[in-house]
Amino acid sequence: MTSPLAPLRSTRSFLAALAVLFAVLVGLHLHGFSISVWRQWIDGSPPDEVLLGRPQEIRIDDYAVILPLAFAQERHDPPFPVVNTLIGQGQNMLVPFSLPVWHPVILFRPDTWGFFLGADTGMAWRWWSRTLGLFAVAWLLLLVVTGGDRALSAFGALFLVESPFFQFWALRPAPVTIHAGLLVLAALGVAFARRPRWIVLGGMLLGYAAVGFVFAVYPPFQVPLAYLALLLFGALGFAHREALDLRAQAGWRAAALVLAAVIAVSGVALFFGAAGDAIESMRNTVYPGHRLSLGGGRSLADLLAASIGAPLLVSDYGPLLNACEAAGFWLLSPVLLAAALWRWAARGQRPDAVMLALAGAWTALVLHATTSMPAWLARASLWSLVPGHRSVIALGLVEVLLVARLLSRSPPTHGRLRVGLSLTWGAAVAVFGVALSKELPDIHLSGVLVFALANAILAWIALAPRRPWFGMAAFAVASCAVSAWFNPLVRNGSEVLRDNELARAVIEVDQEHEGASVWVAFANVGLANLFRAVGVHSVNGVHPVPQLELWKAIDPGGVEVDAYNRYAHVLFGAAQSLEPSFVRGSFDAFLVLMNPASPALRELGVTHVVVDSPQAREIAERGGAVWLRSVGRYHLLREPWTPRLGDEPKSKPGARAEPASREER
Repeated sequence: MTSPLAPLRSTRSFLAALAVLFAVLVGLHLHGFSISVWRQWIDGSPPDEVLLGRPQEIRIDDYAVILPLAFAQERHDPPFPVVNTLIGQGQNMLVPFSLPVWHPVILFRPDTWGFFLGADTGMAWRWWSRTLGLFAVAWLLLLVVTGGDRALSAFGALFLVESPFFQFWALRPAPVTIHAGLLVLAALGVAFARRPRWIVLGGMLLGYAAVGFVFAVYPPFQVPLAYLALLLFGALGFAHREALDLRAQAGWRAAALVLAAVIAVSGVALFFGAAGDAIESMRNTVYPGHRLSLGGGRSLADLLAASIGAPLLVSDYGPLLNACEAAGFWLLSPVLLAAALWRWAARGQRPDAVMLALAGAWTALVLHATTSMPAWLARASLWSLVPGHRSVIALGLVEVLLVARLLSRSPPTHGRLRVGLSLTWGAAVAVFGVALSKELPDIHLSGVLVFALANAILAWIALAPRRPWFGMAAFAVASCAVSAWFNPLVRNGSEVLRDNELARAVIEVDQEHEGASVWVAFANVGLANLFRAVGVHSVNGVHPVPQLELWKAIDPGGVEVDAYNRYAHVLFGAAQSLEPSFVRGSFDAFLVLMNPASPALRELGVTHVVVDSPQAREIAERGGAVWLRSVGRYHLLREPWTPRLGDEPKSKPGARAEPASREER
């Protein structure tokens, strides 16, 4: 039996072509981030940077959280710090997101490198490193699984990249998936390579991938992908055991493992040395640190949402929350697996070890998503960290690997069995579609029947394709049909945040105060993140790691600690009361209600506020805040205790200032 690495021997040209494509796309500053939503928030100007499609408001984590944090790194003085002092009392930027930081750990986060060349380059670099990186690793992994079918592997990689799960999450889960795939490929290299240089290279890649995998800092994805990587490596090793000779080059293999361990330990030590306190704070949060899951929460109909066409039919996702949370993968493997099992029973054609392992993993992941497990087992296996709807990431990877293995190894299914299985699969999709329509009223019977027919046709093609890759091509086209429309095609876009009247006004005020202004936005959930993106200090916005000491300034007894001890979007709301109150919102947000001129803001270090309504401005001015200027629906005010540049302070620190006169306002 040949080595599983044999299909990888002639892949350099294809990988070089992907590298050239990456360079071109990054050079053109093209990406798929919905950053143009900021125009709707600020001034309603036309999104000239959008070349195709439309921005998706649901992608708020990208355009209103992660990208402003990345931009804040560039505008910080000095740039790209580990701790960014523009955010509250300072935010460690190594967790939980992949952000540009001038620190050795950045070597293990290649998707951030473009930000060192500028914001627009950074967005394009991030988008295409994730898109093409996921495509490349999936292609290599599928080459191993299929035994070298390049076309089949390419369409399988396309299916994965263009799945609703990855597209609707704007490729955010791509890095951890890429590193999981690299772990398998590198481990195979150490075990099966014959030449010392390839063994050592496998060891280096194994250590590098392990560090990158740890850096994801998101157990709901890491746990299922880690189990899958171990299972796949074991299954491939067993299937190719005749080609496995660990005694050959044993010294080099041992050296490679030592090298991998050194790289992994060094990288993780660097990471925890710089971010250990922040990681410990996250671990002790109400959310997500104390989250406990026993699985479940999804029905079989929910898992088939893509196959039923929900992304094209649904606007209100009801109990599934939104398009991103409901996103999954178009499923086809059950019908191909049924044909393989029939051949096993009827003809004695036993499925191989890899096929059986993947089928077992598929079944286990479906069970995890749809049913709960005993608490002791969940804790012992670390699956207590994985909500049922998050293990779907591994289900999608298993799906494409299993379909590829079945298409590459199984003979075509003809005759009545082919017709029967196709019709049965179409009927099953119709039944699940009707069940899903009870959760999602936007799904009507006509749409269910159209997609049931599409699934029957897809199954008919895949059961007996003229060539194996025909079936995967049909599969990939189906996945693209329900997902490719989602993300816009955008060129540049950083100017949307940085070159608008509101941003310019805030920057001018900050410059008047020699960069010492501190802001709070009494506005929508994302606006406070604008300040950090333009290099101005703000108190609220998103706090990925809770800042407990900050809130003790206005909650010294820690009465409301459960409200703010979490990953949170921090909002401020205008109220008449001078005393602040904390309102717990969703699991990842809380609201601080107070008068925009409250002395409590002084305790937080605030010097200026932005309010987004005439009522909020009126409340602030009654409390003594000084109006500076208005930009559209936003009003910039100076707090009553904040002297203008050059003014002498009129009161002792901590004393309440007198309200400003009408003329001064």
